[in-house]
Amino acid sequence: MADILKKQNGIGDLYVREPKKEWNKETETVMEVVELWANDKLALEYESRNHGTLTRTYTINSVVSYALQYNECPIAAVERAKGFGHELVFIFGNGACIHNGPRSTAKHIYVEIGMTVKFQGHYYTIEKAPNDNLKLKEI
Repeated sequence: MADILKKQNGIGDLYVREPKKEWNKETETVMEVVELWANDKLALEYESRNHGTLTRTYTINSVVSYALQYNECPIAAVERAKGFGHELVFIFGNGACIHNGPRSTAKHIYVEIGMTVKFQGHYYTIEKAPNDNLKLKEI
């Protein structure tokens, strides 16, 4: 799987991750999917009313990955999240900061609304959520 540089902008390098063709047993169809991993940085381009094409950045993660990253029990974390009614996989928006000096740039994976992704062994589509957020809907 290759990441192809799409462009460079103020947020860093914007890559397109090459999709793979995979057989989905449940729907019995061949799908083009982009595989994502926990803590991948994502970028979504959108048209601004006054400033042309801009980019919003996000991070994808899951309750299990977060628990493992911080040396917590993933089983207890899943049960706690289910008890609170939280999603077990999520995409959250990254904050922004204005600098006057140089800073390191990150590698972001380009995503689109409706894109099919494979994350931790499950297939999802990326959908819009309120307040310019994104969510994952399992296929």
